[in-house]
Amino acid sequence: MAQEEQQEREPQYSDEFRTAYPPVDALVNEQQDYDAARAQIPSLVASATTPDDKNVAGGLLFKLGQSLSDSQVQLQGINLMLESNLGGPVRQGQLRYATYSLYEDAGDLEAARAALEEAASSGYATEGQLTDGTKITIDGDYMRLMAAETYFQNDQTREGLAYVDNLVSQKMDANELPSERLLSRALGEAFGADLLDDAGRYSVLLVKYFPNEMNWKNALAVERAKPYGDPISLDLLRLASRTDNLETDRDYSDYIQAADVNRLPAEVNRVFSEMMAKGVLENSPENTAYANELRSDISDRLENDREDLPALEADARGAGASATLVTRTADSFFSHENYATAEELYDLALTKADSDRDLLYTRKGIAQIEQGKFSEALGTLAQVQGQRKQVADLWAAYAQQQMS
Repeated sequence: MAQEEQQEREPQYSDEFRTAYPPVDALVNEQQDYDAARAQIPSLVASATTPDDKNVAGGLLFKLGQSLSDSQVQLQGINLMLESNLGGPVRQGQLRYATYSLYEDAGDLEAARAALEEAASSGYATEGQLTDGTKITIDGDYMRLMAAETYFQNDQTREGLAYVDNLVSQKMDANELPSERLLSRALGEAFGADLLDDAGRYSVLLVKYFPNEMNWKNALAVERAKPYGDPISLDLLRLASRTDNLETDRDYSDYIQAADVNRLPAEVNRVFSEMMAKGVLENSPENTAYANELRSDISDRLENDREDLPALEADARGAGASATLVTRTADSFFSHENYATAEELYDLALTKADSDRDLLYTRKGIAQIEQGKFSEALGTLAQVQGQRKQVADLWAAYAQQQMS
């Protein structure tokens, strides 16, 4: 109703403006003498004192600036229209959005970002088109992505990521989902700058809130790019297997190496069998020799490993058992897919001095997931800190996904 009343009211122009405006309007729209019109800008602006004066004068200056290809005159016009405060918040947002590219072209990136933020907050949205012809809606989230790009495209990666982090925090505080497009862009920028911990944070958020195939693939790729040793890589590759992201002979050979046929022959046997069934190992003399040797090693170790489990468990449950022995025994039961016993032994290892608590909480959480105890696994994995934290967070995202 207020907007209708504003549209229906009579414009209020000052006497000074009524005198100053017509000659400049004629120079622009009739005579097209733009240089002469430029010379009249100061007197026209000085005469514009009411909101309607400023709104009309601003529109004329914007048109004049376009004709002159002068971004400063265009900005002056838009800012006059903004000062008028006419048209409601959405129109104000439209005008703010119009200033963004003008400020960016002028190299004033701070003002460009401020314009985008104000436009985004106003509720204004418009339609746009990407360079490949894809049509998009330029809404508040997209405008904030554009604001982040003003950092990324000007070699200010860390500043841009800090800006993204602030946006994500605001969304979380408001119990809203962060923008998938924004998180993906931040992930790509961080990964390209070799900021792998930052990239890992974004990938965790992506699989937590947008658990699609591509986001899982990217998240695992980020973690595998980190210089983890075999123990962490093993738990990461177990997740790759769980999410159907073991695809190449390199994926499988890395998993087999991390598991180690001498330590976990049962698990290596499963991974090797799957690799051969999928046919991902290229046919070559080297690969044939590798497969034959591994098959022989599995045959030598597997039966003895299975037979040793009862004695190994008895030793692990003994009063003087070390954290290392209990952990190794839990890993063996895990390898043989006896996840309930593995969970018990990981718990036992946690009571020992000098135990690797982050490894134990990670593997206990995975063992709980394998038993379908997803809620308990979330509590367990939340206790993981240090270098293993992002791998544990990915497992937690997977558990959460299974619960939905």
